[in-house]
Amino acid sequence: MAKILEITESSYFPTFKASLQDVVGALIEVQDIDLHLRPLQHHIEILQEMEFSKIPVFIPALFHTICLIWSHSKHYCFPVRIIVLLQEFCNLLIKQAIVFLSPEELLKNEIEESWENIQICVKNFRAFKDCFLKHKEKLVTYYTNLDDCRYWDFPLSMVFTQFDRFYNRLLQLEDLFVTMQEFQKLEKLEFGGMKGKMLSGQISEMNHDFLECCKVFKESTYDPLDYNCMDFENDYNAFKEKIVDFDRQLGTILCAAFNDCSGLESAFKLLVVFGAFLERSTIMEIFSPKYFTLLEMFDQELDRCKYLYDQHLERKDKRAPLLNKNMPPTSGNLKWAKELKERIEIPWSNFKLIYHTNLEGPEAGIVYQKYMEMLTLLDEYEEQIYLSWASNVHMICQFNLDQPLIKRNNETGFLNVNFDRQLVGVLREVKYLQMLNQSDIPDTAAAFFEKRETLTKYVGTLELMVKWYNKLKQTVLEVELPLICSELEAIDTQLKAGEETMTWQSKNCWCYIMRVKDMVHDLTSRVQKTKENVGTIQLLMKTWSECPMFTRKDNKKDYLMYLDDREDRVAKRYKLIKEAGATIHILIEENRRLLKADVVTDSWKAYLEYIDDMVLDGFFNAISCSLEFFFESTEAVLKPSPLFLSQMILNTSEIVFKPSLDKDAADGFYDLVEGLVSDIYKMSAQMKRVADHLQMDNYQIDMEDIPDLLDIRQEIMDRVLEIINKAMEYRNAFEVFSYLWVDDRAEFMKHFLQYSHVLTAEEIGTHADEGVPECPPTTEQFKEQIGIYENLYIQINKFEDGRIFENWFKIDIKPFKITLLNTIKKWSWMFKEHLIHYVTDSLNELEEFIKMTNKGLSKKVKEGDYNGLEDIMGHLMAVRDRRTITDELFEPLKE
Repeated sequence: MAKILEITESSYFPTFKASLQDVVGALIEVQDIDLHLRPLQHHIEILQEMEFSKIPVFIPALFHTICLIWSHSKHYCFPVRIIVLLQEFCNLLIKQAIVFLSPEELLKNEIEESWENIQICVKNFRAFKDCFLKHKEKLVTYYTNLDDCRYWDFPLSMVFTQFDRFYNRLLQLEDLFVTMQEFQKLEKLEFGGMKGKMLSGQISEMNHDFLECCKVFKESTYDPLDYNCMDFENDYNAFKEKIVDFDRQLGTILCAAFNDCSGLESAFKLLVVFGAFLERSTIMEIFSPKYFTLLEMFDQELDRCKYLYDQHLERKDKRAPLLNKNMPPTSGNLKWAKELKERIEIPWSNFKLIYHTNLEGPEAGIVYQKYMEMLTLLDEYEEQIYLSWASNVHMICQFNLDQPLIKRNNETGFLNVNFDRQLVGVLREVKYLQMLNQSDIPDTAAAFFEKRETLTKYVGTLELMVKWYNKLKQTVLEVELPLICSELEAIDTQLKAGEETMTWQSKNCWCYIMRVKDMVHDLTSRVQKTKENVGTIQLLMKTWSECPMFTRKDNKKDYLMYLDDREDRVAKRYKLIKEAGATIHILIEENRRLLKADVVTDSWKAYLEYIDDMVLDGFFNAISCSLEFFFESTEAVLKPSPLFLSQMILNTSEIVFKPSLDKDAADGFYDLVEGLVSDIYKMSAQMKRVADHLQMDNYQIDMEDIPDLLDIRQEIMDRVLEIINKAMEYRNAFEVFSYLWVDDRAEFMKHFLQYSHVLTAEEIGTHADEGVPECPPTTEQFKEQIGIYENLYIQINKFEDGRIFENWFKIDIKPFKITLLNTIKKWSWMFKEHLIHYVTDSLNELEEFIKMTNKGLSKKVKEGDYNGLEDIMGHLMAVRDRRTITDELFEPLKE
């Protein structure tokens, strides 16, 4: 079309040509811009999709791309276009920040979380602007021809107006959260000292006010990221004013707490606690004068340390104890000096951490000079102490290491390890000096210390060997010494070398120590084992005397002697002794092997007699224990509970006891006690004699001949006889009632019915020729006899059920009492039964009489029947005669 217009020379050609050129130019421009802006698509996607905290890594690449576009694009190298591009990226960053911070939750979340997110945004925004300024400065590096370079000379406000306003709002939020975090520490602040409670209360009130200020933001409904919102600005400014007031209050409280501090340590602790608050300008201004006071306190501490130093030197000159007794002298003095240095170095190091103009003036210079002088004195003291020790250590080590290994006490024969205390002192000094990081330890001492494990092994082994040897010498018995005499002499021969020639530096020292130790240990362990066996023997025999062979029932003091299991008790005790005896003989044989003794030697026989005497003591204790039980249980003075019981029983013709109290009775009480005592003595016959060369089978003969046991046995049996005599006297007191069980009741009743009483010998003699006239008893006499027996029953029933003699022997008379009461009742019943039979027979007779009379009187008499009338009159006369007899018959029943 252009060619047609040109050929036709149309008037539209120039206009069409200009339009065509503009279109072509615009197309070229668009293609150029599209080509150069296309790489930004990747960066935009990164900014939109990448985690917001990782964006700073990609910002340099973004600006590098923008710079390349600026320097290479012919149509995009104009400020108006680059400004728009940069503004878009600023807006994109703001948009991503808003999404990341979530403004509706920003002030309501935890302060730490919100503060961390704000920090990330501030970091990203600062990185973006810094990167822009950096690439603006090095923009020339993107041109090969400097004349073609075009600078970004447009005002920054054209790009960063909104960016800066949003960034400033982020800074305000950051300051807000930082302040909140700092003042949150108020809740944990506590003070000690005299004013601690008061100051803590003030802090608590301030913390409450601060939380109220924070509540304004947490309850707000506005968008804190909207920089056009003035509500946040107003709340923020009010908050800052309140914080200034809090700073003044904190400064005042800090000064009061500082004045209450007891010393430097507490003062520095206070500064550490208030560390973050001290950086606040208002608090720093209020607290500044206290730094001079802190300097004065340190100056006084230096004076105190100088006084302690002078006192220490004075005690040293007087040779007074300087340190704890458990600390070596040299290292102890060095440790003291280092601790004194730490006492002034630690505060000075704390001063170095405080940056304030008040600590940089002439006053601080004077204190520093005193501090250096004190350090110099302590350094010189350390050097003097150390050199004094180092100069003598070589001689101490050399002399003492050439001494024999052991020493013997000539008086006691006991051994001691000859490792001088000076050597122990050197080892301790080197150990503590190394702990103090002392580097120039003398070679001799260092070499000696290197051998400490070896020497410790030597000394430890020798101490053990010496301990065994001395214990052996100290504890060996006179009867054991002849049995180990030869082995002991061999050990002493070996020890001679250690006492004279063998030193701590000898080559074969360890071999010698182990050889001697093994010899001593072998003998000591064998002798110790024999002693343990002897101890086992004593323990075995101790079980024999742990409790008596016979005891009360259930071992309760109020119960009688329980003899139902006598045979079982005796069998168990004898079995125990037999088993223990067999074990004792086994242990003795083991001792013979351990002591390597010959059975035919006198020394071994003496040892057997020693054990034999021990067994004798064991049996003595066992028998004594059981006899003492009887002795104490029958001792009236001790007021024991009854131990034995005997029942008094009424036989047909006599009163007897069960068990019998007849001394000669085979199963009597005396025989019972004597049998129990005999069972106790027979314990000593259950074990074979240890010293068999004495030609005695067991120990019973020896036990029976021991005077102490004989005295106890005799006293027990004498007490038994005494009790038997008292019990027999008690029995005889009941003989007055013997007629009740001796007299024949039938014979007595026969005489009573004939003569109304039992005939006496005098009455029988008087009427020997004509016989005693009969006199039947009256009812009153029957009543009198029955009354006698009823009263006697009441009397006997009131008698005691038992009697205790000497507190330990009880007679149970209940069986006797019951039998006697039954006998009395039989006597009484005999009379009652006779009366009952008499009345019964009379009533039967009366019944027959009544029947016959009724039968006779029931007959009808006819007129003129004189015989019938005579029969009737006879019956009536019989009734009249019978009346008196019948009345007398019922008189006893009425009474």
